[in-house]
Amino acid sequence: MKMQVFFRKGPHPGVPVVQELQPFAACAQHMEPPGSSDSLSWFVAASCMDSGKTSFKDCVNKAQIPSSSFKAISQCMQNSTQADDLVAKMNSQAANNPGPAWPW
Repeated sequence: MKMQVFFRKGPHPGVPVVQELQPFAACAQHMEPPGSSDSLSWFVAASCMDSGKTSFKDCVNKAQIPSSSFKAISQCMQNSTQADDLVAKMNSQAANNPGPAWPW
C-alpha cells in the first residue's frame, strides 16, 4: 500500500496534544516510505495519538510496532534537526493537499 499521511501544523481545536505525534508520523513515513512495507503499525499508533486521549508510549505499545522499525523511528525523532525538517515538509504537504482535512 502506498499510503501517505499528512498532518497539518497545530492541533485539532479543543483536543489535547500528544507532542510526539507529528515527529513520530513524519519520521515513520521517512523510515518506511509508502509502498516499502506492508506494516502500517506506525499508522495505527499515529491514529491512536491523534485523539489526544492516549499517550505516545501507550499508542506505540498498542500498535505493536516491530522493534527494528521503532528503533529507526526513535532515532529519527531524537535527531531534532532531521525530525523538525520532516515535520515541516509534512505540514507543507498537508497545507497543499486538496483532500479532506480538519477541522471538519
